[in-house]
Amino acid sequence: MSFDLENRILAKFDHPSPTVTGVKCMGFYGLTFHFKIKINKQEDYPYKLSNFIAHVYFGNKQDPNNYLGIARPQTHVIFRNFNYPSGDLKFFLPVSASQLETIESLRLGKEIAFHFQIIAEVATSTIIVCLQDQVLFSISQSDWLKVLTGTGFLNMLLFEVPIPDASNNPDLADAVEALRQAQKQLILNECNLAVSQCRLALESLRKALSLNSKTRNAVDNYSDRNNRRQMSQMERELLIREVLLHYTHPPHHAGHGGTLSEYSRREAAMIVGLTSCVLSSAIKVV
Repeated sequence: MSFDLENRILAKFDHPSPTVTGVKCMGFYGLTFHFKIKINKQEDYPYKLSNFIAHVYFGNKQDPNNYLGIARPQTHVIFRNFNYPSGDLKFFLPVSASQLETIESLRLGKEIAFHFQIIAEVATSTIIVCLQDQVLFSISQSDWLKVLTGTGFLNMLLFEVPIPDASNNPDLADAVEALRQAQKQLILNECNLAVSQCRLALESLRKALSLNSKTRNAVDNYSDRNNRRQMSQMERELLIREVLLHYTHPPHHAGHGGTLSEYSRREAAMIVGLTSCVLSSAIKVV
């Protein structure tokens, strides 16, 4: 992990694992990677390093080769070996919600590995060339969740649906907290637990708003073909909630000793997203 030229090590990274933080941005998310770089003095061979860029890949330790994008320094940085023996190199990488969701779907609740291909321009007294270095490092699951928290991504769900705020509706606080737990379980790839928390959120919502009787009437009206078209918008919403609640009860496998079926990440993400929409709508109505 160094920049080499003419059999000389010009610079190397002090610590293979940089400090990674998440940044809240408008319309997208940001990741910063803070590297420490050490410049070899070599008074008989003056040179400078500048114009850094990095191609960033991610995955597991065995195969971190999913291309994520190009990271660039936060500020224009020039390292000269005769007056800057070491310094900081901070890369910024913009990412979208779909990219973070793809990372989560591949990470499967485990640590994540990054592969940086860092390119820099080196100028000596006689030549200007581009050099390349490879840096591979891993981030633990707990540290990666801190990064996601920093980006604000944990406050958003699939399809950019915000988790509702129940501060003005304390009766719905339990439902919102269950939804937050569902999102955490989804991030950990505990899909069945995520769905279970959604079920608790929906049940808590129905209890808090005393909707049992109205929900039964909505289901009965839908079952009656003569009344179906006469249903109000609120009755149709109650029907959606009841169908979603029904979907959160896992069916039993036929012919497998009655074992419960497993929810996939795609199914769990759909349920968490729909539950968030239901709660958001209910909080606005209350």
